[in-house]
Amino acid sequence: MTIVHLRPLLILAIALAPYRSAASLCPTLTRPYETIISTTSSSVVPGSVRLHFEGSYLGYAPVFGSPSATLNGNSITVTIPVTDTAEPGTPTSPPTSPFCVVGDVELGPLVAGSYYVVLLDKVTVEGLGQGLIGGGGGSFVWNSIGSMACSSTRSFELAPAFPGPNSEITLFSTRASAGFFTGTSHSVSGNNITVTDDVSTEFPTTYPIYCLTTQVKLGRLPPGTYNVLWQLTDFGTPRVEGEGRYQFIVGAVEVATLSDGWLALLAAGLAFAGIVFSRR
Repeated sequence: MTIVHLRPLLILAIALAPYRSAASLCPTLTRPYETIISTTSSSVVPGSVRLHFEGSYLGYAPVFGSPSATLNGNSITVTIPVTDTAEPGTPTSPPTSPFCVVGDVELGPLVAGSYYVVLLDKVTVEGLGQGLIGGGGGSFVWNSIGSMACSSTRSFELAPAFPGPNSEITLFSTRASAGFFTGTSHSVSGNNITVTDDVSTEFPTTYPIYCLTTQVKLGRLPPGTYNVLWQLTDFGTPRVEGEGRYQFIVGAVEVATLSDGWLALLAAGLAFAGIVFSRR
C-alpha cells in the first residue's frame, strides 16, 4: 500500500497485480464508457473509503496496471496504467475492441457531499507514453452517517418481491442525478417495459448532485418474464443517460407473504424451540 499526501491534493493507491483482460465488456455493462461505481469501508486502511469501479477500455491487447486515485475537493480522478500494442483513438488507428476494466482504489475518509469520478487510461505503447484517454466516469452522494446514499449506478427494487397474477406491482429506482426533475413516464410493449426519468439542465447554472428516487405503478401483469429499461433524459443537453436494464418474473400463483406481526411471532417460536432443544 502506497499513500502519498499532497496539499491540496490527496493521492492514495491500492496495489493490484497487472492483469490482461479478454476482449469484451464487463458483464454488468451494456455499452462502452458506461461506468459502475460503488463504495465500501476499507478493510486495509481504517476510516478510509474504498471505491470500486467497472468500466471499459477501447484498444487492442491491453495489460492493466495498478490504479491510483487523486482526490481534489469533490473531484476524484482514477488513473489506470495501460500497456497496449498500438495507440487507440487516432485517425490512423485500426478498429478497437472493448475490454473490461475492474479495480478498487482507496479514497481516505470522506466528508458528506457529492463526488464526481473520472476514469483516465494512461496508455503506453512500446515504452512511449501516449497521454491520457478518458474511460468514463460517474458520481455518488456520501451522507453524514458515513455511507453512500446513491450513485450514478442506478438501483432497482420490485414490490412485492415475488409478484403473482393478482399482485399490484410497483417498480422503484434511485440514481444520483442533477437538474430539475420534471417527471417519470413509462410504456409497456408486451413483456418489455421502458421507464424514463426526465430532468432539465437547460438553464445555465450549477446543478448539485442529489439522489433521485422515482417509482412506477404497473398494477397487475400476466405471468411471465419482464424486461425493464430504466433511463434518464436531460432536456438541457439533450441526451439519454443512466440506463439500467433489469428483469423480473410474475409467477403463475401468488406467493404468500407474512406481515411484521406474524414474522415476529414466527421468530419468537423458533427462538423458543431452540431453547427447548438446547436443554435436551
